[in-house]
Amino acid sequence: MHLASLREIRLSGFMGTCQEMEVADLLFGAGAMRPSLEKVSVSLFPRLIRQGAEGGSVVTTPTFDWMSATPAQLWRHLQAVVAKVQTQFPLAGGRWETNSGEGLAWTRTKSSSVAGL
Repeated sequence: MHLASLREIRLSGFMGTCQEMEVADLLFGAGAMRPSLEKVSVSLFPRLIRQGAEGGSVVTTPTFDWMSATPAQLWRHLQAVVAKVQTQFPLAGGRWETNSGEGLAWTRTKSSSVAGL
C-alpha cells in the first residue's frame, strides 16, 4: 500500500507533543502528497479518572508533567492542541471542524483529480 493512496487517516489519543506533530507532518503535512485523502480524524487525549488524595475524582493524563489537572486546565490544553493542528496543517481543499471537545476532523470539500497516478 502506498501512502499516496490513503483515503482516511485517524490519530487517537493525540496530545500535540513534538513527536506527535512530526508524525502528523509525515502523514498529512505540506510535503505529503495525498491526492486520495478524503478525511483526517484526530481524537485528543482520553480523560483518565483516578481517586484524588481526599477521595474525590481527579482528571489526569499520563503525559502531562503535572500528572493531574483541573478540568479547566485540560480544556485549555485541548483548545491549544486544536489550534496548533489547524494552524500547522491547513490542508487545502477541505476544512477542519472540532468535535465537541473530543477532537477534530478534516473533510475534503473539493474533488481532486487523481489522473496520472
